[in-house]
Amino acid sequence: MAEIMEKALDIALEKKDPQKKLERRRKRQRVAAAPSRSNEMATSRYVASEVSERVHERGSYQCVFRGPDGTRCTARAALQIDHTDPFGIFHSNNESILRILCPAHNRLEAERVYGPAFIQRKIDERRKCKARSP
Repeated sequence: MAEIMEKALDIALEKKDPQKKLERRRKRQRVAAAPSRSNEMATSRYVASEVSERVHERGSYQCVFRGPDGTRCTARAALQIDHTDPFGIFHSNNESILRILCPAHNRLEAERVYGPAFIQRKIDERRKCKARSP
């Protein structure tokens, strides 16, 4: 028991060590400053939180969809990241092709690219999977 307590104390002290904190911060900064690999093929739809925040900020935290008359959607809730070059085709998470849309306009754009039948089939498949899992 004493060994466990000693080990836990060592771990806690290491986390509080100012020198170790500085090393961890510098490592994070080096990773953040590293050249972006956004031109490579992405294997996941995951978008880093920093990128997501910049995309939301660029869109002023509002759906960026504009209607045929140029009117911008006013939705500000439940915004979703959308790829102007569809991820399913281009497999890219390059920040320059990301935008924020409300769920209705995100679906509208997906139906425009993939077709309404395909999107409905994917939604139905997703619902079946969710219904099966506890």
